[in-house]
Amino acid sequence: MKKLIPKLILSLISITLTVKLSLWISETFFFDKFYYYKSVTHGYWVPDKKLSWKDFGKRGQDLIALVPPVKNKKSNTGNVLGTSADKAFTIAVIGDSYVWGQGLREQDRFANILEEKLNKIFPSKVISLGNSGDGMIENYIKYKLISDNDEDIDFYIFGVSNNDLILSAQKDNYNKALYEEILAKCPEPYVFEPKYQSELQLNWDNLYTKSLYDSFDNKYGNLCIRKYITPLLPKQNAIYYSYYPINDKYLSKIVETLKENNLTVIYPTQGYIAKYIKKQSDWNVSEKDKHPSRKANLMFANQLYDYILENGYIPK
Repeated sequence: MKKLIPKLILSLISITLTVKLSLWISETFFFDKFYYYKSVTHGYWVPDKKLSWKDFGKRGQDLIALVPPVKNKKSNTGNVLGTSADKAFTIAVIGDSYVWGQGLREQDRFANILEEKLNKIFPSKVISLGNSGDGMIENYIKYKLISDNDEDIDFYIFGVSNNDLILSAQKDNYNKALYEEILAKCPEPYVFEPKYQSELQLNWDNLYTKSLYDSFDNKYGNLCIRKYITPLLPKQNAIYYSYYPINDKYLSKIVETLKENNLTVIYPTQGYIAKYIKKQSDWNVSEKDKHPSRKANLMFANQLYDYILENGYIPK
């Protein structure tokens, strides 16, 4: 019996290592086959499943706290994110699928990495309010909900993408009445994101490229909405973070509008890119999924960390 126990232990260790190695190989070399739009763990809204924020565990907790189910909502406004419960340095990160971390495990998102780094120098809390498909209206509404609820936010980070002008088809994620009120400020028609049905269409990239192009066309109301919302965004204790250098014509137009309204925009400089991105493919989750990779998110987190420290936003 005594001889059998060491063998059993070795067998368990061997099996565990084999499983971990198999998972690493599948995720590293066969991501598109096993995980792309199939894995909730990697932040995918799987097309053939009815999912809610709750299904994503910790990834969806801050969104649920900001917009609790109707039956749990209080009639009065007040702190809902728990930001006044402690004296932590609190950051609200607001954005789309890049903040949500599509294609990444929850702990590999830049919001999580940033919180871990900041906690080493001062008690910190990073609230992650990113959701796949969110654009300019949703991001403004999330900020408005925080303001209305008197959340004690020390610093805001707004993600900036070239597709921010495209409107989400989900009008009731946060505040449908406010969503419709904003739409009414500008003339129809509007450009909405293409919707997938039971599975992701083979021509999804073409559909999205057309939506991106149309969202900057003056015959649609999207540009008008952008001009209405931008002056309402916070100027103090806030930055607008572009995940890529400003060398894209669509992104350049969005950044130009932000700067015209005296909003601070930063983006990865060559020094950060050279340190974390060794080849073009390092930017992306996989060949199919062009969302920022773990390496890119590590770069984002470190640049944001440096910016916060260098500009004296966090207590020493």
